[in-house]
Amino acid sequence: MRNLKNMKTRFRHIYLEITNICNLSCPFCSIDDRKKEYMKFDDFQRYALMCKEYTNSIYLHIKGEPLMHPNFTEILDYLEAINLKVKLTTNGDFLNKNQDD
Repeated sequence: MRNLKNMKTRFRHIYLEITNICNLSCPFCSIDDRKKEYMKFDDFQRYALMCKEYTNSIYLHIKGEPLMHPNFTEILDYLEAINLKVKLTTNGDFLNKNQDD
């Protein structure tokens, strides 16, 4: 029997909010009073490495529009470099701007 104490839990994916800023005000999104901000890229790198220990896939969405992040291209490049699959939810407004990514 394997030693379960040393076994790490694996998740299908982990959600990582890189921004809580959105360009729309959809009626189905809840409103919160958190400070609107983008995650710093070095913080993102640290969190992504932590997530890699528990999953092979990251969702870049919780409350904000991930395509608005000023380091979105670098974020994708970094996830590719550490071999984490990317999933994201977007409202689609910035797809043309980011289509090469």
